[in-house]
Amino acid sequence: MRKLAVIWALVLMVVLAPNTHAQLRSGLKLGTTISNFDGNVKDYNFKTSSLVNFTGGVIVEWIIVGGFGFDIGASYVAKGSEYHWGDNVSEAWHSVKNVVHYIEVPVNLKYKLQIPVVEDAFAPFVYLGPSFAFKVGETIRVDGDTGKLVFDNRDIDYAFNLGAGFELFKHLNLSAQYGWGLGKSTELSFDNLVSPEAFHSGMWSVTVGWIF
Repeated sequence: MRKLAVIWALVLMVVLAPNTHAQLRSGLKLGTTISNFDGNVKDYNFKTSSLVNFTGGVIVEWIIVGGFGFDIGASYVAKGSEYHWGDNVSEAWHSVKNVVHYIEVPVNLKYKLQIPVVEDAFAPFVYLGPSFAFKVGETIRVDGDTGKLVFDNRDIDYAFNLGAGFELFKHLNLSAQYGWGLGKSTELSFDNLVSPEAFHSGMWSVTVGWIF
């Protein structure tokens, strides 16, 4: 909670800083995500598959000068994987779905191409920056007997985002991005693993937003 408070304090300082040329707007966004927790388990024919979920939240755009500014927000996201493993002798396969629910706060640098007259109808943009996802819950679903399997989903997931999109008629906002996990999202231990295996997050997202 302390880290979240610090992040929001910095966001407010930026938003409230006086600048006669700044364009400050806010809005809502909704979209879909494809996420995966990627690890390196070599035993048990272990593999993971991606999960599809939804995302939604608020966005704040602050264009300062020359099309450069910030893109900040807070959104619900769900990240996770479905894990599959088994052996070639008994052909017994197992699966577990691990979904972690977060409130994610991105702090992106943004550049929007501003061309007089044209930008009123169409304005492309790119952005990049870190995000901080704070765990608010988790869902673990087991299919069959999985033995002594334990998940340790971390409370905060750090990522670096790179995205692009365009704005239509000054309000409709369409964007796509990929986020690279920068730390351990979860650790998994089961059966005869000597030490827990670390997994890192990766997530594609496509969103539609409306800027007021």
